[in-house]
Amino acid sequence: MTILSKDEHKVSYLAGIIDGEGSIMIAKMKSLRPYGKGPYVTYSVRVSVANTNMNLMFWLKDEFGARIYPINGKSTPIGNRKFGYVALFIGKSALKIVDLIRDYLIIKKSQADIISRWPRAYEANPALRDILYHEIKILNQKGHPAAETECEGLYKSKRQSELLGNEPIEVEETATPLLKVVDRA
Repeated sequence: MTILSKDEHKVSYLAGIIDGEGSIMIAKMKSLRPYGKGPYVTYSVRVSVANTNMNLMFWLKDEFGARIYPINGKSTPIGNRKFGYVALFIGKSALKIVDLIRDYLIIKKSQADIISRWPRAYEANPALRDILYHEIKILNQKGHPAAETECEGLYKSKRQSELLGNEPIEVEETATPLLKVVDRA
């Protein structure tokens, strides 16, 4: 799969779409080996965008090579809901997309940082794959405090500092993908 567009404006727009409407994840699938040799686990990196606007879906396909699918495989909308679509990048194309948009992400920056460690972990040690899978799973949980407050707290603190006339604050990256706010006062 070739990523077609590297135009900075389009890439930054894609990052905004994925930040707001998308998901960056590692999928874990358990399968049975043929001939009764027992189960095995496979992982795949995925980036997806769900939306009801077909023009957006065509743009994602034309500019970045996304695969487009109907949500839940349904061909007609239910009740008064609009028909939904999902644009999907899997495997190497997902890694390329994350690498392309990583510097523009705000909300899903931590997930992108985890995904950027995936190729080395995949080759180096199978146990690391499961660790990265669980790290990103925690960040993607609904209602997870770190995922919800990471950016919110950062910008709220900066804004409060500006309003109160305090000195500006600096942001440092910790050893974990989460950010902490450091007050220089």
